[in-house]
Amino acid sequence: MLVVLKKVKIHDDISDETTCFSAEIWADDVKIATVENSGKGGSNDYWPINRGKFSEFVEHCKTIPHEFECDITDQYVDTLLADYEEQKLIKRNCKKNTMYRIKGDTIGEWRIIKAPYSPHIEQELVKKYGDTLETIANKTA
Repeated sequence: MLVVLKKVKIHDDISDETTCFSAEIWADDVKIATVENSGKGGSNDYWPINRGKFSEFVEHCKTIPHEFECDITDQYVDTLLADYEEQKLIKRNCKKNTMYRIKGDTIGEWRIIKAPYSPHIEQELVKKYGDTLETIANKTA
């Protein structure tokens, strides 16, 4: 099951303990629910649109390994939200910088060259790091 968040709105100005946000949950190209969190430390609120597909989504969440004893659906949505925020940050940073990762870097860690990406910079990174160059974010952003 391919699950994505769409129409994400993050309200940092009113977030307290957790991220205040609203979004649509889409599974396999079907809108299945809206979700939001008031940012006051409570769990997410869900409004299913397609109840059958939403039930499948909840069951899908239960099959995913998780770290904490909490609502696994909330944890899964929170992971999707964190991925969304990271991609937004990468896109913003890639406008003026070159971002890359080396094999072994911590997930979410990016190295930055304060210069716009160019084929020349890519050649220099390949020359310097060889096979240990994992990815250049600018090529996928």
